[in-house]
Amino acid sequence: MEYPLSRPEHTSREELWRELISRIEGVRSARVLFDEDGIAKEITVIADDNKNPKQLTRDIQSALNTTFEVDVDQRIINVSRPKEERPLSSVIRLQYDGMQLEIGPRRTHVTVHLSHKGMIYSGSAALTPGLFGRGRMVAQATVEAMNEFVGKKAFELVDIVQETIGGRQLLVAMVYCTLRSQLLLGSALVEIDNDSAALKAVLNASNRLIDVIKR
Repeated sequence: MEYPLSRPEHTSREELWRELISRIEGVRSARVLFDEDGIAKEITVIADDNKNPKQLTRDIQSALNTTFEVDVDQRIINVSRPKEERPLSSVIRLQYDGMQLEIGPRRTHVTVHLSHKGMIYSGSAALTPGLFGRGRMVAQATVEAMNEFVGKKAFELVDIVQETIGGRQLLVAMVYCTLRSQLLLGSALVEIDNDSAALKAVLNASNRLIDVIKR
């Protein structure tokens, strides 16, 4: 295939090569760098999805050889595709949908409800005096609700602590993802109460990975 070029005197070699490569089917943009000896050292191409990168590399080599009678090493040709951002509406994010707290003389019980696309997922935990704090209980119930959504024991609560930064109280949660052997950290300011902050801290740590796991 021929790629006719206009060659005004002021046009540099970089521009000529870039113009040629940009005319190849599947190429969105191109950049060419030469070393001090005038030898091409890097060709970077942004391509669409219509052609295999290996085939596009061969097309570039062929076009340069046909037009400029030069052999280009395939190793200096870098072909990449732009990442397409997913619309926010398609990103999986669990939302808080309510909490039920039952306080008894010997044990406090909490159930946390999370929602996604109209479906409710619930998790529960109990607080025994002296065992762990109420914030940890809410955090544990949140983790259980997430596991119900995933459909398996994907998350475990490691710890949740309260910190003071800039005079503001916040809760920091550490969650372990068993499916990916990964520790996750999340935080939330205590704006209303510790219960809601504990729940938000756990979701802050885990929501992004939930999106990956469920896809």
